[in-house]
Amino acid sequence: MFAEGHGYCAIVDYLNEHGYTTKRGRVFGKNSLYEILNNEKYTGVFVFNRATAKADSKRNNHAYKINENIIRVEGGCPAIISKSLFEKVQRIKAKNRRNTGQYHGKEFYLLTGKVFCGVCGKRIQGNLRYSGERKNRLCTYRCDEPKQLCKNKENNKDYLDAYVADLLRQKIFNKAALRRRINAVNKYIASYNAEFDKHYESIKSELEEVTIALANITVAVEKGVLTDDIIERSEALEQRKSEIQAQLAALRRFEPLRLEDYLHLIDDYKNMKRNTAEFRTFVQTYIDKVVTYPYHIEIVLDVGFGITDELKETITIRRGDLYSLFESRTED
Repeated sequence: MFAEGHGYCAIVDYLNEHGYTTKRGRVFGKNSLYEILNNEKYTGVFVFNRATAKADSKRNNHAYKINENIIRVEGGCPAIISKSLFEKVQRIKAKNRRNTGQYHGKEFYLLTGKVFCGVCGKRIQGNLRYSGERKNRLCTYRCDEPKQLCKNKENNKDYLDAYVADLLRQKIFNKAALRRRINAVNKYIASYNAEFDKHYESIKSELEEVTIALANITVAVEKGVLTDDIIERSEALEQRKSEIQAQLAALRRFEPLRLEDYLHLIDDYKNMKRNTAEFRTFVQTYIDKVVTYPYHIEIVLDVGFGITDELKETITIRRGDLYSLFESRTED
């Protein structure tokens, strides 16, 4: 993702949204990505004697020795990415360091990584330009596809960010709305728990079938029967077996949610400083995606509280209504 041009925030959001964690089981942050993007181990190079020691003889993994004293063993561990990809990332990082000064005046985009073009389907990035005779600063969400390929319109960043933030206040971050959301999740939990045993046995049964099929292949191989089809089938079954085992390990019954455990979200929303990474991460937890079309915008809220992704609500607003809403406020 980094090599394709995604920024740290977009990558962190993607990893956390899809349930990935660090090796310590924590959510990802920018520092986690920094270490990963610098790690030669993923190219098959085993590196040691790199970290310096502190005065108390403990390792300092963020302070490195000079290159001459660092030991690198090519092929010392399995490679999971190519050297060309690793080198490309290093070039991009070096270029970003040289261009650090260009980013001081960057605008804050609340919905970065969450906005998609409803015409061509691509992820939409924030765009800054200067318009009119006075060269007014204009920040928008705009599809980067050439106009001859995508006829979608750009949307004022300030209007859309403010509208979505206020929409979350109306739909989630007030006591009445939060109670409705918790009740909906608890209804789902009751239904899920009622079907849990049946679902668990169904998956366990599939695991047994896969295990038997693998055992049959082992018998065939022991008898000297080995073909490309058997190898391919065996690899597919092993992959499926790992997936089922992971699925079984993750299965669990859920306890009903308690409203009092989530009331703090209302205060969190009120008290967090806007235009901060903290606020963006907070609100994006409840935004599945924002899809823009030439004449309307769809905001899909995720209100499953980490229990399920089945509880979503789509709010649609006409593009003209969005603009008139904020322009009329400005006039007032």
